[in-house]
Amino acid sequence: MHTLFTHFTPLIGTQSVLIAVSGGVDSMVMLASLHEWALQTKNAPKIHVASVNHNLRDTAQQECELVADWCKKHNVPHRTLHWNHGETTPKTKLMEHARTARYSLLEAHAASLNIGVLITAHHGDDQAETLFMRLSKGSGLTGLCAMLNVRAYNDNLVIFRPFLAVEKAEILKIAADYNLSFCEDPSNTQAKFERVRMREKLKDSGISAAHLNLTIQRLQRAELALHAITDSFISHCKKDGEYFQLPREMYDHAPADVQIRILMEMVQNVHVQTSSLYPLSLSSFERLNEEFSETEVESTTRRTLSHCEISLSPKWLKVKPQTPRST
Repeated sequence: MHTLFTHFTPLIGTQSVLIAVSGGVDSMVMLASLHEWALQTKNAPKIHVASVNHNLRDTAQQECELVADWCKKHNVPHRTLHWNHGETTPKTKLMEHARTARYSLLEAHAASLNIGVLITAHHGDDQAETLFMRLSKGSGLTGLCAMLNVRAYNDNLVIFRPFLAVEKAEILKIAADYNLSFCEDPSNTQAKFERVRMREKLKDSGISAAHLNLTIQRLQRAELALHAITDSFISHCKKDGEYFQLPREMYDHAPADVQIRILMEMVQNVHVQTSSLYPLSLSSFERLNEEFSETEVESTTRRTLSHCEISLSPKWLKVKPQTPRST
């Protein structure tokens, strides 16, 4: 278990953390190892634990009770949170609905405790599966970066995933060595779920999770570089009334991938300004950028995308909120 301790070092000095623990082997090893580390570490955070009962399986409450019993034995605060979806269980995209509900419940509980760090037990094999899933959908560079160790959920909560460099085999070995009790989630073997299918394809491919995770680390490095370059362009944006605008000359001289990112970033700035966040489609912005690249320097092209009006004129690239249609 001590081999995992180095992954918790970034938490030193944090006042309190909330750990999401389902009762499965990954989260139980996370809980036990983090608790052991905190007992031995100066300025370690106070640990709070939450389990989410999605009310989808008969055994779900028993799994939450296993976590609660462990926490009671080790004097760790625990709360079971319930997804009350009524009598109507979502028929499609069940895992996505459950995930959204889970994080919403965890975020609200963290806020009630004035906690700004949520810890999850995603590990290296999860990371490799995520890359496979996104490759199958034609994701761009940002998507292929898979999960980040640290990600802002909102202005008040950060998600920390310390086990992304830890393989499942190591987690299973630690659970066996320390005789940790845990539950088996039957959904982890049900082929109707995309992640389970991708897990099997990954096994059949013969590609190791370690090699895929090395690729992800390199992709993340490239993503950071492109993000920094894009920011250097965005820093020249000006606000003029409703418009965010950037000199066309700067936009024209940026590499194509940076141009696409500039467009998306300017649209996001408008969304933030109007408190209206909408999902952005990479393929839509790729098509828009291709069209803009064919616009003559003396010409002006105007398009509407993602609830914004976007124009490229001889002097400016401009983005503003879409004008509401009159009724």
